[in-house]
Amino acid sequence: WADPATREDWLRNARRVVNRYDRFHPYWITINEPFTYVTNELRIGGITPAAVPTMVDGLVDVHRAIYRYIHRRDPKAMVSSNVAYIPTVEPALDIAYLDRLRGALDFIGIDYYYSVSPGDTNAWRAATEEQWLAPVAADGLYYALRDYARRFPGIPLYVVESGMPTRDGADRP
Repeated sequence: WADPATREDWLRNARRVVNRYDRFHPYWITINEPFTYVTNELRIGGITPAAVPTMVDGLVDVHRAIYRYIHRRDPKAMVSSNVAYIPTVEPALDIAYLDRLRGALDFIGIDYYYSVSPGDTNAWRAATEEQWLAPVAADGLYYALRDYARRFPGIPLYVVESGMPTRDGADRP
């Protein structure tokens, strides 16, 4: 993401998708769970911790650019970038990304799968590849929606994804 060509490559692909599907007037998600991309890049060594702000800046830039592109083609389009809601830390993550998209969000898309509480010894699992070990609290979705309603008043909230993470579809207690 430090290379400007990355942003242009991403936008070229996104414009192709928009050009192909805009006639169906879909609800658009520009970037699915941006911090999942950041976390994965860190995990595999694609970026260093020092490069995280540059990557996040790039994700903000491409969202804003494709948002404008979509709205030029369809002024009534509904466009967002959904977040993988992580209780207790989401407001801090949103400062880095979602808050910077104000004015370029027609709704907020929320993905909710597990809960994380302060002092929870399993909380670290939510940030690893073992999400299926994180505790599930379905009522946490209510608190996530309430949190966003307070922080983003007047912006519609949509649950884009929800469920219970499993390990390759295995049963959970």
